[in-house]
Amino acid sequence: MSDRPERAGATGQPEVRLAPVGSPTAEIPVDTALVHRLLETQAVAWSKLSIEPFDEGWDNRMFRLGGSHLVRIPRRQSADILLRNEQLILPFLQSRLNIPIPVPVICGQPGPQFPWHWSVIPFFQGETVSRQPLARQGVSAWAAFMANLHRPYHSGADPTAPTNPYRGVDINVRQTSMADRVQELERLGEPIPDQISDIWQLALSQPPSPLRVWIHGDPHARNVLCNAGSLSAVIDWGDVTTGDPASDLGSFWMLIQDSPMRNDAIAQYLAMIRFPLTPSEATSLMRRARGWAAFYGATLLATGLADHPKHAAMGRSTIKCLMDPVADLPDA
Repeated sequence: MSDRPERAGATGQPEVRLAPVGSPTAEIPVDTALVHRLLETQAVAWSKLSIEPFDEGWDNRMFRLGGSHLVRIPRRQSADILLRNEQLILPFLQSRLNIPIPVPVICGQPGPQFPWHWSVIPFFQGETVSRQPLARQGVSAWAAFMANLHRPYHSGADPTAPTNPYRGVDINVRQTSMADRVQELERLGEPIPDQISDIWQLALSQPPSPLRVWIHGDPHARNVLCNAGSLSAVIDWGDVTTGDPASDLGSFWMLIQDSPMRNDAIAQYLAMIRFPLTPSEATSLMRRARGWAAFYGATLLATGLADHPKHAAMGRSTIKCLMDPVADLPDA
């Protein structure tokens, strides 16, 4: 999901407003012939394997490479730094996580044939959670995954965290972007319910988070894989960064359809995290998390109504889940 502005403003600061609704076009044609040439140049031992188109997202194209790997390659310049983030950070995060992640086995470099970074990564079996709901064991594993990932950042011991002005930030930064999406949904004839607006306003009223922990950055239902309801992998780490975990915790309403299981997962996460929170701080954290879920839901729905039905379905599901009551969070 892309909810990042397309370019920086004249001052070098990111624009507040989102890019126009709809999937961005590829800036460089990427096909199997290009992938084969890159492998011949930089990873010749892999160039004998079969190459087949597999999937395409906002930022990257994926190609099956033999039976057990994928080539992940940017389709536009803004994705280059995101893929480089994965190459630098995923090897560090791998050891702390209870679920497989796509640590690159080949880190392709820019060159005469292609100007951006690219990777060869493991291929994980499974369906996206957008197609196959998580069962109870998968929900519990997701809560543990979030708690394991959200460890405080230590500048002396950890690698330099990628800068990300759109994820892990104070949710108030996204006010104008949310207003854009709300206006677009009204124009498209699918306005967000008043309850979602209330959730958003409550999130904006929370004090800024003092937390700086590692976060995935884009944990929506097409970036989480499962087999028979159990988690099998968490993919697409281009937005990995550090900051407020609330922007990741919106995933509880994006991934978990069953309300009681979601409430259990939230309680499990809060019991497992490695940073102490008072009850009021925990409530504030989850209020911000619901606000992020509202933002993601509106973004997915608006972009999906433009040209991506899968995103629209994910947005509707997120908004529906946000209507459920939240246990043990007073007035939330």
